[in-house]
Amino acid sequence: MKKNKQMKPDNVAKRLWAFFIVLTMCITVQPVVPVKAQEAVQTAARTIYTEFKDGNSTHSGDGSYGNPYNLFEDAYAAAGNGDEISILGSGAFLNAEAAEPFIFDKSVTVNGNGNTFSNRKGGFILNTDVTFKNITLRFSNRLHDAIFANGHKLVLENVTCDSGFRYVDIFGGSLYENGKNMGDHPGSEAQILITGGGTNLGNIYAGSMNGTYDGKTQIVLAHVSGTQNGEIYASGAIEPYVNQDDWFSTQEPDPPAADGQYTVSGDVEISLTGSDTKQVYGVSENHAGKTFLTIDTDQSYTGIPGISKVGNLTVKGGGTFAPAALDSCTVRLEGASAIDLSQMETPQVHSIVSADSAGNRLILGKEQKLNVTDTITGALTFETLNGRNGKSGIAEYGHTYLELGRAADTVVSFTPTDGQAGMTLERTSSGNGEIWKTSELSGDEPVAVKNVTVKNPVLLANVSNIMSSDKSYYLDVEWQEGTPENGKTLYQVPLTYEVEFNNHIYYSTVGDDGNANVSDLRLAFHPETNQDGVHTITPEFYEDATSGELKLPEPGTYYITIRPFSADEQIEQKVVLIVNKDPDTSGSTATSKETTTTINGLPTAVSMQDELNFTVQTVYTDSSLQGQNVPSAGFSVYINQTPYEVSGITLQNGEAAIKIPVSETNGFHMGENAITVSYAGAGAANENYRALPSQANETVTVNPIAVKMQYDTIQQTAAYTGLKQSCLVSTVNVVRTDNGQTVDSQVKPEVFYRQDGKNVVPVQPGSYDVWFKVDGNQYDVIVEKVGTFTITAAKPSIRLTAETENGNSVHLYAKVDGVRNGSIPLGSISFYQDGTIIKAQEKLVYGEADTVVSGLKRGGSYQFKAVYEPDDKDGQTYYETVTSEAATVTIKEDSSTGGGGTAGGGSSSGGGGATGGGSSSGGGGATGGGSSSGGSSGGGNTSGGNTAGGGTPSNGNKTDVETPSDGNTAGTQTPSDGNAAGQKTPTVTVTGTRKNKAIKTTVTADLINQILEENDGKHTDVTIQVTDPAGDVSYTLTVNTADIQTGNKLYVCAKDQKTGAYVLVNDKSYTVTKAGNVNFSADSKKDYVLMDQKDMDQVTANILKTVTLKNKIVQVKKGKQKKVSLAATLNMDNVKSISYQSNNKKIASVNKKGTIKSNKKGTASIRVTVTLNNGKTKVLKLKVKVK
Repeated sequence: MKKNKQMKPDNVAKRLWAFFIVLTMCITVQPVVPVKAQEAVQTAARTIYTEFKDGNSTHSGDGSYGNPYNLFEDAYAAAGNGDEISILGSGAFLNAEAAEPFIFDKSVTVNGNGNTFSNRKGGFILNTDVTFKNITLRFSNRLHDAIFANGHKLVLENVTCDSGFRYVDIFGGSLYENGKNMGDHPGSEAQILITGGGTNLGNIYAGSMNGTYDGKTQIVLAHVSGTQNGEIYASGAIEPYVNQDDWFSTQEPDPPAADGQYTVSGDVEISLTGSDTKQVYGVSENHAGKTFLTIDTDQSYTGIPGISKVGNLTVKGGGTFAPAALDSCTVRLEGASAIDLSQMETPQVHSIVSADSAGNRLILGKEQKLNVTDTITGALTFETLNGRNGKSGIAEYGHTYLELGRAADTVVSFTPTDGQAGMTLERTSSGNGEIWKTSELSGDEPVAVKNVTVKNPVLLANVSNIMSSDKSYYLDVEWQEGTPENGKTLYQVPLTYEVEFNNHIYYSTVGDDGNANVSDLRLAFHPETNQDGVHTITPEFYEDATSGELKLPEPGTYYITIRPFSADEQIEQKVVLIVNKDPDTSGSTATSKETTTTINGLPTAVSMQDELNFTVQTVYTDSSLQGQNVPSAGFSVYINQTPYEVSGITLQNGEAAIKIPVSETNGFHMGENAITVSYAGAGAANENYRALPSQANETVTVNPIAVKMQYDTIQQTAAYTGLKQSCLVSTVNVVRTDNGQTVDSQVKPEVFYRQDGKNVVPVQPGSYDVWFKVDGNQYDVIVEKVGTFTITAAKPSIRLTAETENGNSVHLYAKVDGVRNGSIPLGSISFYQDGTIIKAQEKLVYGEADTVVSGLKRGGSYQFKAVYEPDDKDGQTYYETVTSEAATVTIKEDSSTGGGGTAGGGSSSGGGGATGGGSSSGGGGATGGGSSSGGSSGGGNTSGGNTAGGGTPSNGNKTDVETPSDGNTAGTQTPSDGNAAGQKTPTVTVTGTRKNKAIKTTVTADLINQILEENDGKHTDVTIQVTDPAGDVSYTLTVNTADIQTGNKLYVCAKDQKTGAYVLVNDKSYTVTKAGNVNFSADSKKDYVLMDQKDMDQVTANILKTVTLKNKIVQVKKGKQKKVSLAATLNMDNVKSISYQSNNKKIASVNKKGTIKSNKKGTASIRVTVTLNNGKTKVLKLKVKVK
């Protein structure tokens, strides 16, 4: 081995220097990974679960699905960047000691899974990017009731505000107090991304609250259609005054007032895609940034009433945007889109930029003028309102429509409506600008009509009838005032036709002969007025003007829209032409004879669900054949252009009786209905004559059914909870007033509440009138007061703690807790010593009050109590007066022992959210004495010293073992009826414990073993009658002993007390513990049944079979509405929700209540998703044909 040579000092220095340079280069080129990115790489995303089940201050759970954190702040503390906080069934809860905001400094996703998020903090501030989704927000605090993006990315996906709580405003900037940003790490590129139908939020502000924002903001609303969404501002806002001593008042505070002094330094980009908002406000000139608004729509969009101070407006997507108000701005049109300014009184814009070569349109009202202060750039088409098929609506002759401050660099194209074929849009210079006006009228003005009605909207004809032009539509015409008599002829009125055939749309053109031709369909339409003033339109064959070739239409059904020229507004009539093949008459010598068909005995008016009875008679028209019957043959019936099946009925001796149920299914609608009957014609009845087809037309008026509701009068009461409440409502029946016949059964009424004549949400204590509203397609809306719903003051919990001080003094501390989601109790505490008041009406501060009692005698024993007296707030009393249990203190002779202070003295809240009994804080004090409040953190004892909340009682019982007032273990009592062993369904009575409004019980292993022993070891059903602590029966619970196996998951149904049918309750599972127990709680007086998975699957399957549509196919006339109806076999008490979605909104759209709106002819499919109470769903498809 060779030895290393010793380096000279200078070589060592050189090598060390070289090494240092290389190391520096390595460090320099190493990419810098942000802390958040490093965490994302090192740690896979996790899901942390939270569900608020215990008290507001109870820190419990480990974040797993089976044991979620009770409080949201614990779940958040356990989360890291990239993690998801998942909210389970009972929702999330974030408590507050004061009005400070909650700071999100981790990039997390909060997934509500459709549940609620109750927040008492003063808003949320983001120090990083955060996503909220599928959440119903319940912000209680009136201070800063907002989410502040603080320059970061805020995603709100299917997030809404619950009624009865604060509307949550959204800010791109942050919250400032006394000039200080309450967020620690502000960003400079705020993104507010909101998606989801039915979203209801407050206002959206690009800037900050009470301060400026240094950055830019992007606001995107995609398919957000909530009716309560607020306004959008490109600035910040000042917070309204809120009484900080009353920050949990239920009164909605004023929204933050947008203020130009709270500027946004960068640009504000607002994008609305299929979303509604009340107003969009830009910024004034003192802002450094500009406001850009983009409307992206593929249909007519009117979702914004007004736009103010927006510098740049872009409309794209191929639809039409029609604002009600618009300040002067630059309008940019992209992708064959249009801006309709016809709603504005005096429209004005700065400029118009048409970004594409063709297809963008500007629409004005017939008598409007648009002032463009600068100019128009790019190819633009001008139209007046109600234009169609690339043509303008009706325009005024010689009218200035455009006034430009600077000459345009392009030509504005204009194609007039058919009735004004010679009209042009002329361009004239005016100073530095120009005007665009229509040409003056040359010759006579076209004849216009005021209205037309087609008396026979269904026309049946053979091909030969079209050839011979002997089948016509007959019209009643209402002329414009001042029309001369010689001008009242239909052929002088410009008429256009839109024809649908085999699901394709065709438009007419005017031929040299004056007829309107639809050449692709080989059809022409000839209008005429004869000398008797009879107006007709006759379908004819089309003759090719070039070749002279005669072209006959194909047999089939043609849906035709006739649009006559009108000077006021576009009017139209819809008709049907049915063309049949000619009969084969080859080899026949019979002569064809005309027939006449009449409808006899038709009533003038009927109601829905009536039966329409009439007779049809067909005779030869030739009087010489009078007395001879036409051949027996079939015939056709049409109701409002919809065919009605009459198979099996033929004319006998020229007559037939027809009975038609009056219903929407058969084509009837409210108002006037056209009835058309057509005799098909027949071959020779003898060797001489052949009967030709004929038809008759009549009308009948259909009136709504006179109906009333059948319901049980409501007289219900509930205690104040701080949440929106509602009374229990069963379905109603709608019956006819004349004969009591059922029209609709098991209808879920729309329920609303009123006070002093105004609609209100039941939250605050008081009496509410309950109203039902039922809307049907066959009857008018029924609105009726059905009873009263009273919210009474809640009973709070009060806990008194007494601690000795300085030997002969006692510090009394009283804590009052209201209901979980309610207002913080306001009022005062009076303290009593041995029945004598020692401190009167000490004001509560955040629910707490205290006092010190001095000069007590050593060796003496003293008893203290506290009495809470509420203050009225907003004219309401939210809580009852309540007295604590006594706290006893003994002052010892020797003060060095610290005295005998007793902690406890709590009183039951009966549904409050208080922390349970007290703990000993003085030397030798008893640990018991505190009463458990429903929904508390546990640990308190009942008045008899028994376990009420799961804590360890003083008598030594194990945790989770409930001890009723008689000392028996819950679930082990001897059955009250003394049933002998072996009886099929034994019944036992158990006293439950109260938790909020619910009564909780435990089915114990001891009870199951007892039942099995009495039944010789055979498994059987057992019914447990559960009473409340007062001894009143709350509900029954039936379970099979075989199902009580450790780890087994059970599911609950209610049993209808009348029919015995199972009704789904919830989507929860009830797991049998290792000890063989199963816990259950309920707040409704029902008969419940616990069953295993197999039985529940069978129940669910049977209920899903009843989830069907009343009709799988419905027909709706364009412009009319119809409601999706489920079959009457479905018990709606099993249904949690129903959602609706159309596959083609252009043809038929549907709202969240299932009301279908028909928009244009065609066929659409409505997807109906029915979600049951246990979470199972079934999807139905309804086919909608729009005529």
